[in-house]
Amino acid sequence: LAESYKKEQNKEMARKTLEQAKSKLPGNMGIAIAEIDYLYWSGDSAAAQNKVHSISPNQLKSADEFVNLANFYIKEKRYEEAVDLLDRANAMTPNDFVILYNLGVCHYSISEKLFNQYNQLALSNPNDPAAMENKTRSEQELTRSANFFEQARKLGPNDLNLLNTLKAIYARQQSPKYDEIDNIIKSLEK
Repeated sequence: LAESYKKEQNKEMARKTLEQAKSKLPGNMGIAIAEIDYLYWSGDSAAAQNKVHSISPNQLKSADEFVNLANFYIKEKRYEEAVDLLDRANAMTPNDFVILYNLGVCHYSISEKLFNQYNQLALSNPNDPAAMENKTRSEQELTRSANFFEQARKLGPNDLNLLNTLKAIYARQQSPKYDEIDNIIKSLEK
């Protein structure tokens, strides 16, 4: 119901609906997650972030709850924590496109962060062991990302966002799969 009020841009009715739901079903994680979504939507990011951090993953029961909380972590660029939640969702619901795609996104983002750190360290000292460690970890995360995106591609083979990200990964890895993905993208864009 709160979603329908969001579509109508009726913040007050959405808030009232959530308050009624919270009073009737206190402690319900689905309602808590809907409230976080409402807070972000209504522009109260600080309150939304406080609510996100007040939820323990041990309170979550369903794959959807893990995915929804992970999405809030992704929004905050807290990719490692999102991966933990998505791994739990994936164990509950394997072969789910959204879960696999989001795992790919998180590992890709972690890889990019590590690669940027590697570049910064390597500029000041090319022989810095921390730089090389970041490069190695970045490559490992990139491989994990590609693996999750490939699993998701089996479920959504025509998803252009997924294919373009895979193309970028394979370009960075200098993989022969780059041409395959590039050809698929070209055929879909015709």
